[in-house]
Amino acid sequence: MKRILFIIAAGFLLTIGRLFAQDVSDIENSFQRANISGMSEQINSSVDMILPSDDRTVSKDDCISAVTQFLRSVSPKEFSVLHQGSRGDSKFMVATLKTARGNFRVHILFKKVNNQFLISQLRIEPSNE
Repeated sequence: MKRILFIIAAGFLLTIGRLFAQDVSDIENSFQRANISGMSEQINSSVDMILPSDDRTVSKDDCISAVTQFLRSVSPKEFSVLHQGSRGDSKFMVATLKTARGNFRVHILFKKVNNQFLISQLRIEPSNE
């Protein structure tokens, strides 16, 4: 019985891991290309957006526009995921964004909306690294 439960749990975790891996790939590509419209399907209709010069709740389209403009202004070179995890109806990702204008720490919070995890908070802060 324990073995069956273990197999079911492992299968569930692997399935969730594959789904999150696709999210990560889309996010990495979008940040490196300085255009987050490639991950628009993962962004909620309202997002808490925190950038070095901007902190507000915005619509999905305004978030895409503001973050893309910010990324183009700093010229991304590398996006590396440091941590990711989940708890209940939320997931998170912490990454480092290396740019021509210094390094930034990126925090992304996903919340479950209609059985889908969508970005509800996107924070980009200068990093000391």
